[in-house]
Amino acid sequence: MNFESLMLEKEIKSVVGQVGRCYAANKRVTTPVHIKMTGVESKVDVLMSKLLRDYKNWKMFDYNTENFVDLVEDKDKLVYLTADSDNIIENLEVGNYYIIGGIVDKNRHKNLTLNKAKELGIKTGQLPISEYVKLSQRKVLAVNHVFEILVEYLECKDWKQAFEKVIPQRKLDMGVDDQSAKGEEEEDEADSNNAKTEEEEGDDDAKAKTEELDETE
Repeated sequence: MNFESLMLEKEIKSVVGQVGRCYAANKRVTTPVHIKMTGVESKVDVLMSKLLRDYKNWKMFDYNTENFVDLVEDKDKLVYLTADSDNIIENLEVGNYYIIGGIVDKNRHKNLTLNKAKELGIKTGQLPISEYVKLSQRKVLAVNHVFEILVEYLECKDWKQAFEKVIPQRKLDMGVDDQSAKGEEEEDEADSNNAKTEEEEGDDDAKAKTEELDETE
């Protein structure tokens, strides 16, 4: 989550809302993963307390200010998910930490997460989206959409099914129009305004645990 300085205030609020959606999605599945939210900075921390007040009591959710590379002993187990990677992920490997960059920036910062991974000396990978579905827009998805795809894949072991269930229909349609752009703006607004509602969705207790760990930074 250490991209705070690159985001506008409303974008920081939006990414916090997306964290709430990730947690809600994790509670809904039968094989939830352990989420590690790392590199938390001051503005995100304030908004987490304001919008997702109960996050300190969330199950299977770790929250701290340290960088993820300082929390994992074996860097070979780290895989930074980025649409700019040349490496296509075919399967999620048990024991790996899949990192989702915690940023909302309307694609202003090109190759940001790829360069971050190179700087840290860790592997990268992109989801096999183009092998299963055709998008009408860029392959950059919201934090919560990437997370939901991962947990859906762990449920069904079918990428196509996971993509079609999670990716918004407007991104699967042919062509891009003003309505599509408007839809993205409305979704960002919903992320921030409805964060608490998303936090409360799903079962109260996690039903199972998997060793695949997804991380937001």
